[in-house]
Amino acid sequence: MRFFDVSKSGYYDWRERQPSIRAIEDFELKKKIQQIFTENKGRYGSPRIFKALLKAGYHISKRRVERLYRELGLVARVVRVTYRSAGLKRFLATGENLRPEGGVPKAKHKVWVADVTYLKVKGAWRYLSVCLAYATCNYGCAERYHSKSALRAMVRPSSKFKFSLSWWQR
Repeated sequence: MRFFDVSKSGYYDWRERQPSIRAIEDFELKKKIQQIFTENKGRYGSPRIFKALLKAGYHISKRRVERLYRELGLVARVVRVTYRSAGLKRFLATGENLRPEGGVPKAKHKVWVADVTYLKVKGAWRYLSVCLAYATCNYGCAERYHSKSALRAMVRPSSKFKFSLSWWQR
């Protein structure tokens, strides 16, 4: 009986065959790649491992390292780089309450804070206007940056406001 168009003798010949030189080299390289990966706490991707192998004296192509890296199922950790504003601490230290009476507001709609920002949603820029009053939040969304969208957020009555994601799902 023949499966996959392979003869019995061909199957048994393949089963008894020793691994090729390339397969043995790949096995050794995989061990070295795994060692470099763990020594660097999972931060090295295939390009850095390739450079480390070159430095160690291995003559190997970048694509072969990428293939072996994928076969091992390795995924490098992404180290998030954060930048701090130069004067942020100084700004926060010298910041003062600009409200004349200071303290917490006593009633709604006495102190307002507003901002306009832009977000990329499904490949298109959308502008989000947010207006925060004590204990209420209003927002307005627009496809173009225009003062009317900011004003809409400020004058929208908060009693009729119902949060809905339908605008974002367009």
